[in-house]
Amino acid sequence: MSKRVEEKSLSNSYKAIIYFSDGCEMENIRAYTIVHNLKEHAADISYIPADIMDNDESAEFIKKNGFTIFFKSNLSYDKVFDLFQQTIFLKDMELYQLENDG
Repeated sequence: MSKRVEEKSLSNSYKAIIYFSDGCEMENIRAYTIVHNLKEHAADISYIPADIMDNDESAEFIKKNGFTIFFKSNLSYDKVFDLFQQTIFLKDMELYQLENDG
């Protein structure tokens, strides 16, 4: 049974930039996995580059610039941080809690 997150009740907005280990390859597939895993904890998810599954060049973009994700969640900053720390081949991460603008 899949649990969907109710978008209207989400209290925290986040921006995360994920950097993968050098040489890990398939950065676009790894980025897709992050988005897929995040869906059970968040909603209103958007990311840069947006075409991670349709454009092979997105892996090269992610290598150079990182993978940026915007989302809303009821999880605390610490829980979101811990969730991203479980990412395979994670080299570095920047996590920001954003002001909710309604």
